[in-house]
Formats: sequence, structure tokens, C-alpha cells
Amino acid sequence: MGGSPAPLGTVHLGIDVGTSNTAAVLRDRDGEVRPVLFDGALLLPSAVFVDGDTMLVGLDAQHAGASRPALLEPNPKRCVDDRFVLLGEREIPVESLLAAILRRVRETAEQVAGRLDAVTLTYPATWGARRLATLTTAAQLAGLPIPRTVHEPVSAAAHFVGLPAVDLAEKQLALVYDLGAGTFDATLIRRTGDGFDVVVSQGLADAGGLDIDAAIVASIYAHLRPGDDAWDYLRQPRTPADLRDRRTLTDGVRAAKEMLSRTSSTSVYVPVLDTEVPLGREQFEALARPLLDRTVAATRAVLRDAHVAEPDLSAIFLVGGSTRIPLVGTLLHRALGRPPVVLDQPELAVAYGSIAAPHRSAPLSSPTTALPPTDRAALATTHALPTDQPTATAPAPPTVTAPPTDQPAPVTRAVLPAGSLAGPAPARSRWPGRLPVRLSRHPRWTAAGLGLVLVAAVGLAYLTVRQDRDPKLPVGASTGSPHPTAGTPGSATPVALPSPSTPAASPAGPVVPAPFVGRWTGRVSQPGGVVRSWNVVVRLAAGSDVGSFESPRLGCRGTLTVVAPRPTEREIHLRQRTTRDPRGICVDAADWTLITAGPDRIDMFWQQFGIPTNTATATLTRP
Repeated sequence: MGGSPAPLGTVHLGIDVGTSNTAAVLRDRDGEVRPVLFDGALLLPSAVFVDGDTMLVGLDAQHAGASRPALLEPNPKRCVDDRFVLLGEREIPVESLLAAILRRVRETAEQVAGRLDAVTLTYPATWGARRLATLTTAAQLAGLPIPRTVHEPVSAAAHFVGLPAVDLAEKQLALVYDLGAGTFDATLIRRTGDGFDVVVSQGLADAGGLDIDAAIVASIYAHLRPGDDAWDYLRQPRTPADLRDRRTLTDGVRAAKEMLSRTSSTSVYVPVLDTEVPLGREQFEALARPLLDRTVAATRAVLRDAHVAEPDLSAIFLVGGSTRIPLVGTLLHRALGRPPVVLDQPELAVAYGSIAAPHRSAPLSSPTTALPPTDRAALATTHALPTDQPTATAPAPPTVTAPPTDQPAPVTRAVLPAGSLAGPAPARSRWPGRLPVRLSRHPRWTAAGLGLVLVAAVGLAYLTVRQDRDPKLPVGASTGSPHPTAGTPGSATPVALPSPSTPAASPAGPVVPAPFVGRWTGRVSQPGGVVRSWNVVVRLAAGSDVGSFESPRLGCRGTLTVVAPRPTEREIHLRQRTTRDPRGICVDAADWTLITAGPDRIDMFWQQFGIPTNTATATLTRP
């Protein structure tokens, strides 16, 4: 499970298992490198559906999970710390879910290239040995050869430095900015004589393209007849027709995002209401800005922790489909004083680099702690809006001048080898909000309504397709394939969203007092819930205004944001937002009150937001 890349003359498969999507690249015996296609798409949704002995992966899993969400795990990688994931009434080992994804990749690759001689798996720089062992165990269950393992940012950097547009000498520093569908990571790396060293890495577990999708939908809801009962069918679909309508909405949001990278305005069609809502680039950027500002702050924190000044950076590499948003490059250029390097297919950089990465990346002995997530609802309320191949050819970098404040920052562009004939596969998202346990009325409809909320494509902005004079088709591609195009009905009534003002810096708010800092555990009693007793783990960090909670038994997890009244050394008030609810039984939001009851004990009082009769209590202890 180490060493150098597989020698030429062998079939080498590189796999990047992402939170929302998985990408893979093959190098054949002739040395040609190309992406693996899954049902004609560059990306395989990382969703897994389990029903008895049936296990579905990717789009098939998403389709089956639309009607039975309790059997669907959309993001198995997020469960890497759990031994089991509850799907329906069965506890499924997390290794089995990851193995299902890897088995699908192996089978697809073997259909084209035959027997695989070598495999490289990438993994986050913040992972430790135990998480890595879970991934490699899954690879063995999937029937893969014993894999090499490489840090994701190291793999990405290995691809970038092989491009003519990039010059990174030994000992120089580069920043890998990775914004995907569901998560964000910023990693500082140093070029060495035989590869790269990870200096510092930090991440945000709730910052990605799907969160921007949720902000767009929430904004439309807030400004387009919010009291109309028709929204109930989109938020909690009850019939196949309702599910189709919601898919139409989320697909429209995705298409609008893609267009806004090329044009200044577009529109989103809202089914059931039969209305077309104009959406301009300025409004879209205002909705995306709070999340992107958080990623820039995390990037600055990485440099600060490494005691590195912005001028000491030699390059900034953009990775992940969400980096196609032009505002990403603009904000980074302004913050760091250097234009980032952009690929035409940034979601494939890690997979391509896994083939070229020169050495095994050992897991960090102590994983870097991810930055605390923030309340997803805040994303919608800001601005007054609601809740390898290294020999690839590339153009020379342009001469860069400081960008004006109202124009996108210039970027250095690089092109992946061989263009694609297919765009990214859709990824699944959820309606913003959810949490500990709902009242027991109509649990089946509740599960159906909450298990699937937003379905959005990972490919944010546009997918630029470039091909050489003699292009090489991706693995599994065929010529003459039709390409669906997004369209919008022409007979709908337009409803304008208000134009946002320039965002201002958020004022410093209340933070967690010292007596509440730490990891707390306990068993919650909730007489009116679907599940009347459930365990909970609460994490609150010093100096932060956001913590987290999870219930291993229910599979629910989310954020806890400090709210008014201002906390004291004895009492703190928190607003709960659920970000993961595989069984569809958790409520949308709840208010927590924590009161100190001893040096390592606090009393918890819980109430579902808007339903004062659904309450719960617990005594939490700190080890």
C-alpha cells in the first residue's frame, strides 16, 4: 500500500471517492490516460441504496431512493466515522457502502480495460489512520488490488504541476482550494524533491455547491408566493408527480447556475406554481457570497496557522466542480493577491493526479480538525434573502493585472487531456433544515418528504469542452450521443427577485462560554417523538458560535448555532439545523437550552421549532 505509480505497460486505475460524487481515471497499457464514464457521465453519484440483498449505486440508487428514502445513503463518505449506517431496519457496515461504490467503479473500468494491475485511492488530508483503514478495507471488499493511497490535495497538485502553464519549484508553496458539491477543503502543500508535503489542511463539512442550490431555492420561496399551499408539494412530495415537479425545480436551479457563468441573467421555472423567476448574476453571487466568504476565511486560516504570508504562495490550484463559479476566482485573487489556476474539468483533477502522484501520502497522525459548520439557513437569510496526464497541452498563462472590484478576477487556465463528450452527473441535495425527532403523525409521508429534498448537479457553472485535433474519447464514451439541453417554458409569468446590495461584513456574535466547551453525550427522552428515546453527541468549541450534534442511532446530525439571549457562564441557547437525515424522521429545526448542572454535567431542554408541544429533555455529561 505504497510506493511509486504503477509502471507503463500496466493498467492503472485512480479513484477519487467524493462526498457527493466519485470520479475515476484509467491509464491503459499504452500509457493513454482518460476518465471512466458512468452511464455516459464523468461522475458517479456516491449514493447507495440497500433493499434486502439488492444494493444499487449512483443514479440507480437515487432513483430508487426517491420513493424509499429510508433505504438510501446519499453520502457514505460522511459516515466514515460510524461503524454502521441504519438503512430501513438494517444496520449496514460503512465499509460495505463504500465497497459498493468502488465495486461499481471496478466493474465499469474492467469492462473497458480488462484486468486491473494497480489501483490508487485518494483521501482527504485531514483523515487519520482509522479512516484510511476503513477505505482500504472497502477496496478489498470491492475486489480491487491492494491500493496505493494518496492525499487528495497531493494528487491534485501532482496533476497541476504536470501542466505547462504551472511552474512550481522544489520548496515552493501552493494552495489547493477544493470546493465540491458537499464539502470544502483548503490545503497548503510544499513541493519536495520526490513529491509534496502537506503543511496545513482545514475543511468545512457544510460548504459546497448543494448549499448554494439550497440558498437559491430558499430565496425563490421567500419571494414567490411563500404562503401558497403549492409549495408543500415541492417541499414534501407525496406522489410521483410531486417528485417529478421537485426534480424539475432543482434541475432548473442547476441549469440556471451553469448559464450564469456565461450570461448575466437567466430564469428558473417553478412547477406547480407555473411561474418563471428571473435570476441575475448579481443576485446569484449575493446568494453564493456568504458561503464563498467562509471558504476564503478558511483559506486565510490555513495560511495563518502555517505562518505563511500571501506573497509566499507560488500558486493557487482550484479543484472541484463548484470552483467554476467566476466569483470564486475573484474572491481568491482579491484575498491572496494572486490569480488561481483553473482547469476546464476541475472535478477530475484529483483522479487524474492519482495516476501521476509520485509517492504514498501517509495519513496525518492527528487529523486536522475541520472548521465548525455554520447554520445553513443563514446562507439564505444574508442580504435580506431567506432561508494525469502531465503532458497535457495548455495555453500560456495570461498577463495578470489587479482586477477591478466589479469584474471577475483573471485566472490562469489549463486544459485536461482529452475533452469530454458528457457533462457531470447530477448530485442529490436536500431542502435546507431538518433534525431530532419529528412528531409521530404520518411518519411515512414525513420520511418521503424529508429523505429527498434538493437534487442538483455537481457541475456548477459551465463545463468547457476542449478537444485536441486528434481527441481521445473518455473510457466508455461513444460518438454521436445526444446531449440534453435545458429549456424553460415560454408562457410563464415572470416574478422578479429584489436586487441585493453589496454584502457587508457580519458583526461578531456571541460565542460558546467556557463551561459548555467540549464533547457531551447523553440519552434524550422525547415522549411525543417517533422515537421516544435516542442518544446524542454534542460538540461545542471554544470561541465559536457554531457547534454540532449527532445521534448515531438515528443517523441524524447537524449544526447548533448560538442565538439570543446572549449566553452566560450558566446558560446557553442554541438553534438546531439538521444536515443529515437518512431515515427521514428528524425535524427541521429545534431550540436548545443548556444549563450547567455541575463541573461536567449540563441539563438539556429541547423544543421543536414552531411546535411547542414536541419537547425533549436530557442530562449530558462530559468525559
